[in-house]
Amino acid sequence: MTFSKQHRSLFIGLLLVLELLVACAVLYLVLQAFVQPVIVTQRNERDEIFMLAAYGLAFKEWDGDYGQQKPLRGSNVAAVLVQDDKIVAYGLNREFEKRQLLYHAEMDLVLTYLDKLSHTQKNVATLEAATVYVTLEPCLMCFSTLRTLGVERIIYGERDMAHGSIKALQGSYMIHRPELIPAPTPFVNQLNVGFSHASTVQGMSLRKWLHRQAVKDIYQSAYCSLLVYKLRYTENNDALKNAQNFLQETPGTMPTCK
Repeated sequence: MTFSKQHRSLFIGLLLVLELLVACAVLYLVLQAFVQPVIVTQRNERDEIFMLAAYGLAFKEWDGDYGQQKPLRGSNVAAVLVQDDKIVAYGLNREFEKRQLLYHAEMDLVLTYLDKLSHTQKNVATLEAATVYVTLEPCLMCFSTLRTLGVERIIYGERDMAHGSIKALQGSYMIHRPELIPAPTPFVNQLNVGFSHASTVQGMSLRKWLHRQAVKDIYQSAYCSLLVYKLRYTENNDALKNAQNFLQETPGTMPTCK
């Protein structure tokens, strides 16, 4: 039995279509297995609320711009400490102010809070069952400090690919290791994408990026979104009110929300 050129072309075409259908089916199965829908739980809604508060704090305490005004306090990084759904302490990067590289936002938070506790508690102060929300992935120094003090969870914003603790901890087997969780808010992605572009196109460092107007605008948007936040879970009402009141009571620049 012989095939004409027309028949052979048709046969080859059918084989290509069949291969394409098989490839699509395989891709669908892979996506079904690995790409899960985003499910908003009561817990990650609460995490988003307090992360927005950390961004709002960074906006209110905004410190200078390398291109216009030299920063006086430090990088625009903020952290808040939450216990029992309440912000009980906060910290800011104060490297320039203190003239010490030790003073990251997490360290400022810890030193301030533990000093306060030392005057009211007889036992050694710890941060057991606490959650820290920080606008930038903590370095290994800050992670280790929070770990030693018993912090249960660390919710972080923008990635620090050069000095962040996630890369340093790969393959580590720690007895007590706080959860390192990316913040469930779209503002994290905006910051990561923005810095990726700035570093690739302009060769910008993360330190300089954190003083750019683009970052300040994202922080302000996060602050504004907290002011009009719509709850999915009424159980988070107290957490939302606490976060909103915290920003209202903290000194600093108020945002201009549209």
